[in-house]
Amino acid sequence: MLVENIKVNVDGMEIEVSKDTTLLEISKMFNKKNKKPIIAKLNGDVYELTAMPKNGDDIEFLDVTNSIANRVYANGLIMLINYVFNELYHGKKVITVKHSVDRALCIETSSNITKEELSNVEKKMHALVDANLPITRVTVLKSEAIEYFNKNNDKSRVNLLGYINNTYVHLYKIGSMYDYITNKMPSETSCLDEFKLAYLDDDEFILEFPDVYTGKIRNYVHHEKFFDVFHQEKDWGKLVHIENVSDLNNVVSAGYIDYLIRISETMMNNKILEQVKAIKASGNKIKVVLIAGPSSSGKTTSCSKLAMYLYGFGLTPKMISMDNFFKERVNTPKKPNGEYDFECLEALDLDRKSVV
Repeated sequence: MLVENIKVNVDGMEIEVSKDTTLLEISKMFNKKNKKPIIAKLNGDVYELTAMPKNGDDIEFLDVTNSIANRVYANGLIMLINYVFNELYHGKKVITVKHSVDRALCIETSSNITKEELSNVEKKMHALVDANLPITRVTVLKSEAIEYFNKNNDKSRVNLLGYINNTYVHLYKIGSMYDYITNKMPSETSCLDEFKLAYLDDDEFILEFPDVYTGKIRNYVHHEKFFDVFHQEKDWGKLVHIENVSDLNNVVSAGYIDYLIRISETMMNNKILEQVKAIKASGNKIKVVLIAGPSSSGKTTSCSKLAMYLYGFGLTPKMISMDNFFKERVNTPKKPNGEYDFECLEALDLDRKSVV
């Protein structure tokens, strides 16, 4: 019986393949050196590489220099390192991904880990990358998934699945290990070939991977003050019994989210007050206070609160907001997809000298 062929377009090039060919198989025909495809766009929509295109489809392969693919790459590494910990320590050492830092991820272990043990984890990860294990998406009954995570003492996953109304859920599988992941994933481990593990202390280490800008691993620079803040927030989370999304779901479902918001605002106000006291006590030494953060992180709100407290201590602050320096909307640069790019430097009026 003849196999039916289809024609697809890959980066403007038309090729002919059998109709049951996956994106993964096609990607290996266009594998760029040091930039392996992680996922793909099929007619503009993002798909995992296990998907099969149809006749006439347009395919664009995405590597770690794409923001979506970069997150998928990180997800794959997290699952891989979790698998290695299960293989080596059989539940005696459990990892928790805490936060991102300097284009890397900080990971906490449930019990102490040595530099030698972390080195063994890294070697095992590289061995599994070379072995090219498949990462498969499976559909199971929610009850079966809950039973599996209960058996593995993963209470956070059990709690999270409890809020899902569907009868079936999707899990991802490496070897004999399953995980519940809501984002897309790589299709095999061979593409996860660039990473480093950096030892921090007895129960923390850093997972480094290529950044989205250069596609290369940056040299990790440790910022102790950043970690002090993260540790403070982690300790507070433990204090109020909110350490993950499932814990937050419990608060929301119990009707206490407004109470939690007020507590958080009170704590932030106390921190601002402490800073104002330090500014006042310094005399005239502190002239400028800079507030940084990503879009919608609360910079303007925090600046307004800081000014209010400073006024209360008899000082006369002058607020200068970045919002005042953005160009008019019609003059804002656009991304290749036509959307306005408010994050680029050119979105600011660099020649403006005054906010008045």
